[in-house]
Amino acid sequence: MGLSSERLVKTQADWDNWDRSEPPGEHMHYWESLKPAELADRFDYLAENKWDLVHLHSHYGIWERFDAFGHPAPHGVEQFAAYVRAASQAGIRVMVTLSSYPYSVDTHNWDEGTTPYAQTLENGFKNEDWYKPAHEPFNSQYRRYVKSFVSLFRDETGIFSFSSSGEGDWKNGPERFLDTQEAIRSVDREHLIVSEPVLSLNMLPAKQVAPYPSDLVGDRNYGLGGAIPFEQDLGILFRLNRMVPNMYLAEGSFPSSHLYTRITGNGNPYVGTPEYRLHVRDTFYLGLVHRMPVMMTWDEVFTEDEHRILAEVREHFDWTQPPEEPAVAVIVGDDEAKGDGHAKLGELEAGFTRLPLDYRFIADPKEARSGETVIDARKPYEMKAFSSVSNLPEALRERVPFSLSPGWSASYCRTRDRKGMLAYIYNTMDQTNTSFYLGAAKQRAPKPADLRIGFLNAPTAAFTLYDLETKKAERKGTAAPDQSLTLPSTSHDFLLLLEPK
Repeated sequence: MGLSSERLVKTQADWDNWDRSEPPGEHMHYWESLKPAELADRFDYLAENKWDLVHLHSHYGIWERFDAFGHPAPHGVEQFAAYVRAASQAGIRVMVTLSSYPYSVDTHNWDEGTTPYAQTLENGFKNEDWYKPAHEPFNSQYRRYVKSFVSLFRDETGIFSFSSSGEGDWKNGPERFLDTQEAIRSVDREHLIVSEPVLSLNMLPAKQVAPYPSDLVGDRNYGLGGAIPFEQDLGILFRLNRMVPNMYLAEGSFPSSHLYTRITGNGNPYVGTPEYRLHVRDTFYLGLVHRMPVMMTWDEVFTEDEHRILAEVREHFDWTQPPEEPAVAVIVGDDEAKGDGHAKLGELEAGFTRLPLDYRFIADPKEARSGETVIDARKPYEMKAFSSVSNLPEALRERVPFSLSPGWSASYCRTRDRKGMLAYIYNTMDQTNTSFYLGAAKQRAPKPADLRIGFLNAPTAAFTLYDLETKKAERKGTAAPDQSLTLPSTSHDFLLLLEPK
């Protein structure tokens, strides 16, 4: 930093070839210090790799703030305008938070947030004022900031959404969120308002997000992959999210650089590792087939090309077609929805993704549809009946779209007419057991194995099989019942697209 040779590290190759032991070592520039040319360079590079959305999380700790004692902070506003302008010119939209964790006089713990400026303290601020919007004079001061900032940018099409506090919503509580939402809506009726009330699920999602009536409600994937493999844990989370019509992945896959973990004294850095790349890939493609409307992973540009196939395929799939409803419904309660309760569902997720056969979660037996196979996960259940396609009842065998050779799993979404399908096919030959800070311990460790995909119950359709390691179309052809395709000895992951001929 500060040398004439200073430059942004952008690619995985840059990261791998960089000798971080050589002075001046590792440094981190945040958005508030980047010059317009640097912002343009970074956003252009992201756009080349098909990124379309970023999340600017401001206000936490010593990070740049927009609130200067109830007024928009001049430098923050100027830099934010430059940031959004550069992003928008590259075709990328920005989600922005208006605060973070609570304003607090004592910020000794990570979730206590932001120390107020001296003027706010001199005006009599107490910690409880943050949680009680009726308290004055702080709340009028804070609302003045929110309304002023939003008014400046209410016509900015480069902004995708406003958030009261981003990840901090779970800590700040619904009263602060609702008051901020009302302040935003008083001056801006157009932009989306999103919330992030779920740090980790501790009950069924519909209950947990109910106090946050926003356009989108988000959770995160931190904490997954401890008791069961990450891809199983994540599949369970996304199926739980599907119980609520407007849930999205608001945060996850924070790479945690060497500098960050050194400062905080926490764990093993995740950034730039092969495990991190798989973590991001699983998040994107499982989120895609589970129809998450937004996936905000915090992934760094070192995983820049993991967006490419997702963006291409998303444009080919016909999202206007109604989806095929799963053939199996699984009853779950609060205990199963909790993060540590996912382990109970791990065998179920592993079994159905090996077949593969789609299933869904329901909260009440009355939600089951006619003809749907129902499993009550609140009670002991037996998975032997679902151990292979041949073991399934005929009605369920007819719903399995394709078969897989051992060591592979898949999750998919299919249109009701079965002419369109997206399937994420991933190698599960082995798994890691290495803990990373804010990352999974148990996750996939792909090893070479033959991949055979046997088409079963589908009308004749055009298929493209994308190799997610090479980021290219590996095979194209026609899928028809009783046909198959084989890839010998591969450790790669794949995305299968079926389109009507």
